Amino acid sequence: MPLLIVLLIYSACAVQIAFRLPAFASPNEALHYEHLVLIRKTGRLPDLHSSTRADERHQPPLYYALAALFSWPFPDPPLDTELPPNPHFLATRIGNLNPIVPVTPSELPALYAARLASTALGLLGLVGMYIGARRILPDAYALLIVSLTAFQPMVLFLSGTVNNDLAATAFSALVVTWSVVLTLQDAPPRSFAAIGVLLGLAMLSKANTVFLLLLIPLSAFFLWMKTRRWRKPILAATWAVAGFAPLWGLWLAANALRGEDVFGVSRSVPIQAILAAPLTDLLLLPPHLEVIFRTFWFDWSIGGVGFAPDWLYTLSAAGVVAGFAGWLFYRRNATISTWTPALPVMHAIWAAALVGVYLLTRTLAIRPLGGVIPEGRLLLPIVPSLAWLTACGWLCWWSARRRQSVALLSALAPALLGVAFAFFWLPDHYPQAQRLTHSAVAALNRFEEPLLYGDAIALHGVESQPLYHGKIAEVTLYWEALRRVERNYTVSLQLLIPTSPSWTVSDQQHSYPGAGLSPTQRWRAGDWYADRYRLLPAADLNGPTRALLGVWLLEDVGENEAPLTVLRAGQIYDPPIASEVVIRPQAPLQPPAEHLLAEPVRFGDVAALIGVEWLPAASAQSEIAGVVLWWQALDAMATDYTIFVHATDANAALLAQNDGPPNFGLSPTRLWAPGDVIRDERLFAEPLASARNLLVGLYDPHSLTRLPAYVEGARLPGDAARFTAPGLP
Repeated sequence: MPLLIVLLIYSACAVQIAFRLPAFASPNEALHYEHLVLIRKTGRLPDLHSSTRADERHQPPLYYALAALFSWPFPDPPLDTELPPNPHFLATRIGNLNPIVPVTPSELPALYAARLASTALGLLGLVGMYIGARRILPDAYALLIVSLTAFQPMVLFLSGTVNNDLAATAFSALVVTWSVVLTLQDAPPRSFAAIGVLLGLAMLSKANTVFLLLLIPLSAFFLWMKTRRWRKPILAATWAVAGFAPLWGLWLAANALRGEDVFGVSRSVPIQAILAAPLTDLLLLPPHLEVIFRTFWFDWSIGGVGFAPDWLYTLSAAGVVAGFAGWLFYRRNATISTWTPALPVMHAIWAAALVGVYLLTRTLAIRPLGGVIPEGRLLLPIVPSLAWLTACGWLCWWSARRRQSVALLSALAPALLGVAFAFFWLPDHYPQAQRLTHSAVAALNRFEEPLLYGDAIALHGVESQPLYHGKIAEVTLYWEALRRVERNYTVSLQLLIPTSPSWTVSDQQHSYPGAGLSPTQRWRAGDWYADRYRLLPAADLNGPTRALLGVWLLEDVGENEAPLTVLRAGQIYDPPIASEVVIRPQAPLQPPAEHLLAEPVRFGDVAALIGVEWLPAASAQSEIAGVVLWWQALDAMATDYTIFVHATDANAALLAQNDGPPNFGLSPTRLWAPGDVIRDERLFAEPLASARNLLVGLYDPHSLTRLPAYVEGARLPGDAARFTAPGLP
């Protein structure tokens, strides 16, 4: 029953990934898909010399043939290059990890059938692994090994995608498990013929499984260790070779006939370059080991943007280290009668060989490129051996009385992580526009008048998280399809600060709706969608700043994009400003200490003038060009007060004035919140040479009533703060 539960959870997670992951969103999936499509179209191995890109046509054919068989009931699929690309791929802060315009299972069933072929191979490997492990280990031990393999995050991810790495991992699980089991059980030599067949199938899945051949001499050695006679080890090795040689031989012959190198590895493993590389180049690798480990353990995307939270990598590394360290106490594990060095050695040596060659290939790019191309998934065939070593070592830490319960609980933990990532992290990483129910639509806070884009789409509302400079905030648009939409429109969302003479674009995002996954061409009349975007305000701020959210829909016109006409209340609405928002600094501004007032001037109970900075004219230091006022909000204000700045001469005659809202109108007082600090620059029409004093205050523009001004509780004459220009009597 526990095994059935683990397999059901694995299947559910893999199927969720297969149908929720956008097409070609996993590494090289488009190239693997091309391989199986070419087999479908031609009925033979792909031509190696008709491609102009770095493809996967040279890969062994077993997985692709099986995937083509799974897809056979469906019509001939198009090549990936025949599908429309997503113009916003990898271009936004959220989603857009789909290289093509999204396809559904009904539109491209061959892709999803091929993904399910990976799931089926994964199940085959797990079941065979459990049956084998049960031959020498208690149930709970075997279950833990299976769980660690099934829910290793990259194994789980590739179980729902088109790739041959999962097939290689599944057959590796069978080979390493049964090689160890037959060796420890001193099985008849003929039994090793099955190991040979599994070896052949593994090497027909991916070339890097060739290192599994090391298990044949390792098995022979440990069989010899038992009897000190060579006859049985030699017979076992002979039967193993007889099992894989015909299968692998066909592949080698096919490569020779196609003009490929015989082993078919030159495109992915440049053997000559590896042999020529000095071993000292391995010393260049340590700075890159972290990213290699990340791509081996969890990299659920194209483009290196699908890494998990940091805690997962730390937890994974700690788990492996704890498991390996447990082997220091392996002799206390009396429950395993066949506990010998053969188990850890057979798993460790072949895996070490694959890791060593992998690391050598990574060094080849360091000198010319200055970095590595990690592709840690190439090491996935070692995951079953890693699971064996980690599980058995981990259980050595515990007393015999507790091992059964520890093994069961430990098997549950990876399964729960798999569910969390497949059903929660994955949808968040590849978000779609949320289709709204009637009740959700009824609860929306809508515009009084919607924005109508052409005659097909209406924008009914906008919601925004608080916006702060340098901090990502989510903005949600609420759309309605007025009729069936026939084209894919780009949403252009712009955060605009209305500066003069032209607006400042604080941030912008261009995407198909649903972060690229809910294109408008899928919308039907009456559909409502909540469409999320992430903005990062970037303009310099002088305090809480008024900004506008503009929302355009763009259509392709030749090589350019043109905005749809927008109507509001029957009138053309250009620019289509959907909402007014406020952008704040992440922390209150800090006035220069030398310009702070010894005693702030309070205006009513709502604001204080805390600093004054005189601006000398560029042409003559004796002239005053203006002043910078530093304000602090004490309380919220419902009124947009006007700030007055009056410059007078020695006789109190008015020379110039600058009345208006704070910060050139970008920081009206109604936006101020307690604690906000506002930098308010005031320039005069021309520099003043005879200005002596400055009078500053606030008034209500409607009633012209000034706010009362106080310094240390004493009310100031005229409710105006008076300042004398520096350097003057």
